[in-house]
Amino acid sequence: RKYEDGQPAMGVNVALVGCGQIVTHHVRALGQYKLDAPASQAIHVSALCDPSAERRAVIGQLVRDMNINGEILSECDSLDVLLSDAQQSSRIEVIMIAVPHDMHVSIASRALDAGKHVVLEKPLAPTIEDCHKLIASAASASGMLIVAEQSPFWQEVALARQLISEGAIGTLVSAASYYYESMRDNVTSGLDASGGGGGGGF
Repeated sequence: RKYEDGQPAMGVNVALVGCGQIVTHHVRALGQYKLDAPASQAIHVSALCDPSAERRAVIGQLVRDMNINGEILSECDSLDVLLSDAQQSSRIEVIMIAVPHDMHVSIASRALDAGKHVVLEKPLAPTIEDCHKLIASAASASGMLIVAEQSPFWQEVALARQLISEGAIGTLVSAASYYYESMRDNVTSGLDASGGGGGGGF
């Protein structure tokens, strides 16, 4: 395939929207993937979007350290700015979104409307209503939407699913899980959807 300017495309160009702590895990995973991927499937981080220039600098340095930066690694403070640059936007095929939960629907919908594939940090959205809105947007879009849910691949979760499906523990009535991480400024976690929460839900 080729870009709109006629240049051949090699690999996949990705824009990271949101440069908070969680995106460091995505960047390292992309770096690990590059070790085994053929050149035609290589991942290139070509744009960083975040209101904080300081956070963009931190993630930009990590991207370069992992050697997954594109030929051009542009920076801007929002997805709208990126999409308004026709030449840069045409080179981006995948948008990875890691923003506060209450911004998931608006930003992911704009990315899908622009014809991009979207990788969205969990949860899909803070409310069931918002989930339905985003699913509807994805259904009518040319790009694909996936949610970055890593827990289904954990051994303990796989075992729990197996035991439940086999009826080994009877009928499931409720479930609870516990996770601890010291994050003093983590205002978007927990069950409360106000302020962007919802990350504590199943």
